[in-house]
Amino acid sequence: MQTPPLKPAHYGKEPDPAVIFPVSPQRILAGFVGVGIMLITAMLLMFSTGVGEVLNGVPTATRLVIASFAVLLGVVFLVYANPKARMKGLIVGCLIGAGVMTVPFFFKEGTKQFDPNAEKVAAKPLIPVVDPEVEAFEKLKETIGLAPLVKEQERLDKVGEGKHAYGIWLRNLTEFNKLKVKDFLVQAAHADDSSHCYPRDHDSYLMILTGLDQSIDQIADITKTIGKVKNVYDQIDVIEVEFNDAVFSGGSLDKLIESSDPAFYDLNKRELDSIQMKRVERAVERLADVEPKIYRTDISRKLLELLADPKVQFKGTICRALMVWSEDSDQTAKVVNSTLQDMVKVSQPVPTEMVALLAQLGSVESMPQITMLWFNDPMKWELDYGKFGAAIEDQLLHEFSNTSGLNRASAVRLLAKVGSKKSLPYLEEAKKSASAELSISIDNALSAIRERSS
Repeated sequence: MQTPPLKPAHYGKEPDPAVIFPVSPQRILAGFVGVGIMLITAMLLMFSTGVGEVLNGVPTATRLVIASFAVLLGVVFLVYANPKARMKGLIVGCLIGAGVMTVPFFFKEGTKQFDPNAEKVAAKPLIPVVDPEVEAFEKLKETIGLAPLVKEQERLDKVGEGKHAYGIWLRNLTEFNKLKVKDFLVQAAHADDSSHCYPRDHDSYLMILTGLDQSIDQIADITKTIGKVKNVYDQIDVIEVEFNDAVFSGGSLDKLIESSDPAFYDLNKRELDSIQMKRVERAVERLADVEPKIYRTDISRKLLELLADPKVQFKGTICRALMVWSEDSDQTAKVVNSTLQDMVKVSQPVPTEMVALLAQLGSVESMPQITMLWFNDPMKWELDYGKFGAAIEDQLLHEFSNTSGLNRASAVRLLAKVGSKKSLPYLEEAKKSASAELSISIDNALSAIRERSS
């Protein structure tokens, strides 16, 4: 029997080890990574599109590219992670990927492409930008406390008289000096007596000066007397002044009263600028009794300023000093006449020194007012009225028929001193009805006039 030929052996196909062996940890991790990539991308596409977020300003087309790339990576990782069921992994990956791809079509916020130039012009910053200077100025207004000033300015606007109110922010001012400073500023600025000081922090006060006609710069010049003007805030009508308490310290008393001392004139000239009226008055009294050796122009000018100030009460003392210190007669006469007429208008007592000064200057501008002063009180004014000399004759004759008693007797005595021939008929007529005593005075006056006339 013949042996059949040998045939080669045939084996089955070698199986894939990935199918036989359990899934490795790397593949499991790859599966989680694949799913994670798609889910995280979907979350970014949904929630990272607001202002300032990662995808803000990214258009829809670009978002689809981002989603497609994430889906591709996710599907590859899922297929790799499932060697025993790659088709299943592919299907699952495609389903998840389809959901990711739809996100850009539903979440369109922030898809408008970002324009850097438009951002600069139109975009509002998330945090407001505050100018440091503006912030500092607002803090300054809060520190000063402008409410009383604003309220007073509103009141003046309603009144409509064109008056102003300004705030003087006084730094380093103590309670002890507050009223002195207030009185000075009210007087120097011709402000209303209703002006008031309001306390602020750290030894400072806000003084409201009201009823003013001057500008804020003019008021600032006045405040230089009491300290250093640090700032003038035109926007809020406030002047910041650092008070100098040296304005209340006088010079050596010995030098102030001793006219032979070289410092006498200088110290008393400075005293005229004091913010304390008592010190000013005492300085005027001292200067009225000495010879004007130096500083005559400066002292004369300051005396006229004080005389013209309606709030200054010692005008008689000032006029007595001007009799010695007056340098410009015309200017002095102008100020004295104006002051006298203002005082008469408001029935304010006129000092005899003022009339005596006008007589010394030979000024007759206020003669009608002075004649009325004499007519109302002849015993007080006869001596000073007679100092004008012949200038009063016409005024006396004009009022002579209205006189009687003390007025008639005073008029006769004055005509005896200053009268001329035109007074004779008046006196002769008056003698007819005169008393024995007055008749003697008239005879004396007639004799004196005739003697002068001859």
